Amino acid sequence: MTPSPTKKSSNKNKNLRGCLISGGITIGIFLVAGVGCLSFGLRTAYKYLEPYTSTSPPTLPSYTTTESDLDKLKERIKAFQQPSAPGETTQLTLSADDLNSLISLDDNLKKQVYFKIIDNELVMQGGAPLDRIPGFSGRYLNGTYSLSFSLNEEGLVVTPTDFSLDQGEIPKELHLQLTETLRQENLAKELLRHKQFRQFINNVETISVENDQVIITR
Repeated sequence: MTPSPTKKSSNKNKNLRGCLISGGITIGIFLVAGVGCLSFGLRTAYKYLEPYTSTSPPTLPSYTTTESDLDKLKERIKAFQQPSAPGETTQLTLSADDLNSLISLDDNLKKQVYFKIIDNELVMQGGAPLDRIPGFSGRYLNGTYSLSFSLNEEGLVVTPTDFSLDQGEIPKELHLQLTETLRQENLAKELLRHKQFRQFINNVETISVENDQVIITR
């Protein structure tokens, strides 16, 4: 069943800034989502999760895009940013390939994150170094995360709905506990501190995943 688009109250007083901002926003959202997923509960549960970490970063599918396709994507993003007439709705659709194209703009990030859209669910495959977590120096928590989006008066909410780890299946009770913890966290909260990101979100009316595409309207 296709979920209904997430809506928020109208606030269109701010203009968007340049097509690369949208690209950076998209990248930033999922980088934060990845880091958030990787750090959940580790300060108290590291002794249980340590066997499921790796000494190597994730092995991700290779994705390449042409300069022509990337230029076309930037043009679509730029068109989405243009002011619309009163009462007019503007829509931007992004496929998994589009998201991976944006990720490919960052040489470091493209080695850590890869996206799929499966049955109208956005799935992030990736990992990140856990050096900031005591006891995890030189280790990675690699896995696959299903993500959901919502909008409220504060802005964007990104929430993992489920996950699996590359190093093996964790005990059911621990999986349920950590999944519940993840669902209570907004993995985009740090992004909301950035002015450019808030300007973008203030112009967004809905975000949904339909027909295996992320659909953003303003």
